[in-house]
Amino acid sequence: MRKLMVMLLASFSLCSLLSAATNYITWQGYVDQDWNNAANWDNYVFDTDPNNPNFINVYNSSNDPIADGTVAPPEFTELKLGLGYDGVNATSDLVGLTVNGAHLDMMRKEDGASGYFNVGHFGGTNTYLDFNSGLLEVMMLSAPRYGYAEVNMTGGEMKLDLIRMGGFSGHGGGVFNMTGGTITLDDYAPYTQYLGIGYVDGGLCTFNISGSSVINANGIYIGMNGDAVMNIDGGTIHTSIAFRSSNTNSISTINMTAGQVTADGIGVYIGYGGTPSTMNMSGGQVDCTIFNVGRNNIGNESNLVNLSGGVITAAYDNSNVEALQFNLAEGAANKLNLCGGTFIWKNYATSSFSGYIEDHIAAGRIVAYGGSGRVSNINGTLTAEETSHNPTPGLDEQIVSPAVGGLSWENPYAGQSVNVKVWFGTDETMASATMIASGTDITSATLPLLSPETTYYWRVDTDSPLATTGEIWSFTTNIMGTQNPAPADEATGILKSQVLSWDMAGTFDTVNVYIGTVSTSLALVHSQSASDLDYHYDALGYGNTYYWRVDSVVGGATTTGLIWSFDMIDPTCEIDAEDGDINGDCVIDMNDFATISAYWLYCGWDVSEACN
Repeated sequence: MRKLMVMLLASFSLCSLLSAATNYITWQGYVDQDWNNAANWDNYVFDTDPNNPNFINVYNSSNDPIADGTVAPPEFTELKLGLGYDGVNATSDLVGLTVNGAHLDMMRKEDGASGYFNVGHFGGTNTYLDFNSGLLEVMMLSAPRYGYAEVNMTGGEMKLDLIRMGGFSGHGGGVFNMTGGTITLDDYAPYTQYLGIGYVDGGLCTFNISGSSVINANGIYIGMNGDAVMNIDGGTIHTSIAFRSSNTNSISTINMTAGQVTADGIGVYIGYGGTPSTMNMSGGQVDCTIFNVGRNNIGNESNLVNLSGGVITAAYDNSNVEALQFNLAEGAANKLNLCGGTFIWKNYATSSFSGYIEDHIAAGRIVAYGGSGRVSNINGTLTAEETSHNPTPGLDEQIVSPAVGGLSWENPYAGQSVNVKVWFGTDETMASATMIASGTDITSATLPLLSPETTYYWRVDTDSPLATTGEIWSFTTNIMGTQNPAPADEATGILKSQVLSWDMAGTFDTVNVYIGTVSTSLALVHSQSASDLDYHYDALGYGNTYYWRVDSVVGGATTTGLIWSFDMIDPTCEIDAEDGDINGDCVIDMNDFATISAYWLYCGWDVSEACN
């Protein structure tokens, strides 16, 4: 009995399949380009039974079809442009369809059936759809599916559940150029109605929207599994979620120069837990609930928003959720770079978010001109000021010499002439700073004489086209000039005859050596090149403390050295000249022998007489 039931069920299923006959209709273009001319088709018979699908295949031919509005074709289930395939490779080259007013009805999901329109189903170098006017109703438009696709929409309306751009399994890529018309991605559950650019792992997919175009969608997804670019140069986009991406193996880019984007549901995502994404906005308007630079704390990708023009407004009516969010996960480097545009954070004023923007700025997540400008925050309205940048010495740098080469920087407003004033001093508030240089387009200034172990502050202000107060930079000098004396400072037991030596920090021309028994009244005893790091002084008196210093001179400016000291020994030895201590230092050594030799060789003295 059980076997009989299985056989009956199998027979019933087979009969059901057979009853749903598939009707294949193939374009050949035998006569002309008229879509409605049956003579151009093989098997031009449309089955009106909704249970029997009509599959339309358009191969490459000498006459690509043009569908005008003279005849409304019957409903059909699937349309494939560029079908040539030999089982391994795509064989079809240029093939396409032009729609000028026709109504193409492919039994959308609301009608209880699945309709598919594949532009570049297979195909070679190019499969195209030129949609100028008319109405397209279909569940899903794939452009491409496996081949390459180009869609040009200048008018009319497309009503769909899904647009999917991206060739499967690494195949193909495509471009969608929309300069007019309306795309409506309706909400027919359980399908998510969205425009997916780079939907699968095929070649690069690009969507260009401009002019008076209108897109209404539940979501705009970019770089879901393949590389994707969206260029917005006009038009209007209304969606719940905009620019979401989700795969670590793809890269997505949004370039916006004009137009209006409204994401009033979930908001805008630049990056979404995996795909590195970039948004470059130089014009237009973006209004959203939440603006996310990376999905909060998910993934460690680095996403970037360059806002050089236009306005982004994030207004979320929830005191517990930031309207501007960054991925704060470890390793993530997400930035909002302001360089000309305006970002408005509407719920910034709520007490819950006090200090959030300041924290993001301090952490380097919100920057101006890539870090070479200053972010201005007035009640949540963020703008950027371009300031002088790339200072030398660098910020908080340690330098060791007044001959550091002076100050240098880069001016703002590249390519434009600016008036410059340079301020310098030791007050970190710059309240008592002195102007040390001014001029047009100058990018360097000479330093005044610097003191050792001192922190200096400086600022470069510019005007024309805009008066801008620069950032305050600083550097600290080390001990400059002479250091590491020998004998060591406060040394004792020093013999009468001594070589003074030192090390030199910095670059100088000459040095001046001073010696004396009173630290406040030292006498200049010698001047020499700064490259000579020692000085041999004549015998000094026994039993004294001697003070000395070495000043460093460069370009006429003198750096006064530190004062060091040593104690000269008071000899009590009983050795005298008769014993061989010719120089009286209480030591008989080669110095005494050298003195005796000099007497003998140069003076002709009798050595025995010289010792008396």
